[in-house]
Amino acid sequence: MLVDRENYWLNSEYTSWITDPNDREVREERLRRKRLGIKPPPAPLLPPVAMRPPDLAELRRSQYDTALAEYSTANAPVRIGSGGDIKAGSVRELLQILDARDRAR
Repeated sequence: MLVDRENYWLNSEYTSWITDPNDREVREERLRRKRLGIKPPPAPLLPPVAMRPPDLAELRRSQYDTALAEYSTANAPVRIGSGGDIKAGSVRELLQILDARDRAR
């Protein structure tokens, strides 16, 4: 699990190094998440990246998927300004967007 934590830490640090908090897109994304009520989980969700025996790797992947589902906000309606209901994006979708963005760089 130490490898998982180090990988998460390095990716988080790298993102903070290259992200300009004053960038218009970054500010808009923060506002969008605030408007939708999307909040991060209380503890980081660590994707299992370390080499493990297959049965343990499957257990860790299952635990990670369960945690993602638990903190998913996709099914939670959120009230917005005009009184309409919208669905907030899930943590899994957000992580996939961030992962795709990082791979594109």
